[in-house]
Formats: sequence, structure tokens, C-alpha cells
Amino acid sequence: MSTPKRIVIPVDGSSHSEKAFEWYANNIHDKGSEVLVLHVQEPPIATSTPYPYGGTVLPSEWNAAVDKSIAESAKIIDFYNKKCHQMGVKCRLYKGNGKPGESICQLATDYDADQIVMGSRGCGTVRRTLLGSVSDYCVHHSGIPVTVIPPEHSNVNQ
Repeated sequence: MSTPKRIVIPVDGSSHSEKAFEWYANNIHDKGSEVLVLHVQEPPIATSTPYPYGGTVLPSEWNAAVDKSIAESAKIIDFYNKKCHQMGVKCRLYKGNGKPGESICQLATDYDADQIVMGSRGCGTVRRTLLGSVSDYCVHHSGIPVTVIPPEHSNVNQ
């Protein structure tokens, strides 16, 4: 009998993270294992439209963007809570803030996780070089194995 594992699965509401979750559940999930589902809420990005009296964002617009981000985060967590129960996956749900790669690696360290399973958006070389890649960050900064589930159809020239 194998020792139960603790697996981190970061989710962001995309089909890529859902595919990674389903791949885990259908391919390597062990009944005794525990999944730590993490959604990292990134702060909203301020618009760059200048206003006549200075500043770039009205407080009401900023508050609305923050409220929307919080609501979307709650929806994502609720979706995976239901999905875990439907698929018989024992899970704990976490919300993080800030940089996704750092938050994922930190949760894995804090909870002594055995593995990270995550989706990849399939960004091309240029885009990944300019913007960075969360999965690439985790592969290089995590002290545990990271399984990256690629998109079905990636266009590497993007």
C-alpha cells in the first residue's frame, strides 16, 4: 500500500487548470491522498486613462475592480470544492494573493507537499520570455516534483 501524498493543484478558472485537475484525478489520484487546491488572486490592474484632476483610477472604479476580483476568486474556489466532492477527492481549498508562482511554491513548502500538478497555457517562446510563465517558475523554484499538463493544441509560435 502506498503512502498518502499531498498534492498542490493551482487553479485560475481557465480550462488549462481544469484539465490539470482532471488529469490528476483520473491518472494519479490515490484515495488516501489530499489535494491542496490553491487559487491566487492577483490584484486588479489599474487602467492608464488619466483623469483631469490627476490620478489614473477613480476610487469607485478601483473598488469595483477589487470586488469583481474577489467574487471571481470565490466562484473558482466554489467550483473546485464541488468538483472535488463529485470526484471523491479529499481536498483543502486555499486563496492566495500576489505572484502566483511564489504563492504556489510557498504553499507547497508550508504544507510539506509531495508534488505540484498544474496546467500550462502553452505560451510561445517569445511570450513566455517577455511575460514569464507560472509553470516555468514552479519547475525552477520548487523543491518538489512539478507535473505540467500541456494544452491539447498549443501554438508554439505565439
